[in-house]
Amino acid sequence: MELALVGVFLRSHSDWERLKGVVNDDLLSPQTQDMLRDIEAYYAQTKHDKAGSDYLDWVKIHRKPKHTTDKWDQYTQAVREAWKQGSLKGEQIITALSLRADAQELAYMADQYAMGNPDIDLFGHEIYDFIEASKRRARVPTDHTCEVRPGTVGDVLDIKFAPGNELNWQSQTLQNSLGPLRIANLVVVAAYVETGKSRTVLGEAVHMAKQCTGDECVMFINNEEGGNDVWLRSRQAALGMTEAELVRNRDKADALFLKEMGGHPDRFILIDGAQITAGLIRAKLRQYNCRALFVDQLHKVKGLSKGGASVGDLDGLQRVYMFAREIAKEHCPVVAVHQAWGDASPEARTRHESPNYYLAMHELAGSRQVIQAEADAIVLIGINPNEREYRYLSVVKNKMKAGPQQYVKAKLLHDLGRCMLESTQFNEWEN
Repeated sequence: MELALVGVFLRSHSDWERLKGVVNDDLLSPQTQDMLRDIEAYYAQTKHDKAGSDYLDWVKIHRKPKHTTDKWDQYTQAVREAWKQGSLKGEQIITALSLRADAQELAYMADQYAMGNPDIDLFGHEIYDFIEASKRRARVPTDHTCEVRPGTVGDVLDIKFAPGNELNWQSQTLQNSLGPLRIANLVVVAAYVETGKSRTVLGEAVHMAKQCTGDECVMFINNEEGGNDVWLRSRQAALGMTEAELVRNRDKADALFLKEMGGHPDRFILIDGAQITAGLIRAKLRQYNCRALFVDQLHKVKGLSKGGASVGDLDGLQRVYMFAREIAKEHCPVVAVHQAWGDASPEARTRHESPNYYLAMHELAGSRQVIQAEADAIVLIGINPNEREYRYLSVVKNKMKAGPQQYVKAKLLHDLGRCMLESTQFNEWEN
């Protein structure tokens, strides 16, 4: 969040002047403190209303003329990342800093009154004026909505397609179909039991964790099978090992996994429990700088309806998927696992005269149109019991790439723990 704070001040001189006093330098890294000093000097000399296209040139000349090429490149990259994050999270930071500034001002007024200055009538008027001024300064209404004024078309395109604003799928089948995963995306992956959906999604989560930088992470919420089993499988997925290979390499597996995560032990965060609540998820998202959230399974998250959203509880299901949508927009993209109806079982489909193993949107368990309405993309996985090395993927909704429904028969690489849906030997797009 520190870079997002820098980005907020880069984007607004007025916000810098109003809120710089409530930023506690002692809590910031030396890099962030240095960037804020540069911003202060820039505004003091140029009087610009924001850091314009000349900002980096100005800093290079006036603040950092002795920087080496490598050091300057790192600084430039940090400034550009800050600008992008300031756009994505700026309103939340402005709101938090404004509240802190108001609290400090209110505390000062109360302290002055307690010391006998001013009298009660004047104090009452000051409080009233303070509240009215706070309302006028408010950047975000209490319902957490805000006007969208991100800048020029070029600014928005730069943010959307910036390399640091997207995560690529491990499976080229999914990458080609959906495109990269970005902020605000809500993706649902569903299948009948024992089809490999949990392993597939876990493999994708681990792969995306490898793409994180700095203090970023990918979080995987597990309320299904045993937490230790999922944890071991995440190591298999990261290292490309079978379970037997993991056993043979047990003494060096931890070091190898850490290397795959760029030396950061918290790049992949596994949260396991049978009573996981929406409140717990929100708390963990505040604790970590999360790039993507995976939930297996989302409808079992508690705290939004009595006991979680069971099949047939449309109201509870709607609340939990609305919660996921909020997380996707305010924090990071969400990938949710869901079940398919019993009619989606391979045995039931095999009984048909002309079996079709591609699942359809209406086969999402207990949903009617709840999940279909909230999700940006829905990927359904079918299986033919007579050829279990393949999976039948139906991309039945795809707002992420604005394409038609797609159907692909993909090779399953199951033994590496990743459960990749890949096309190295067989890949057939069907209409």
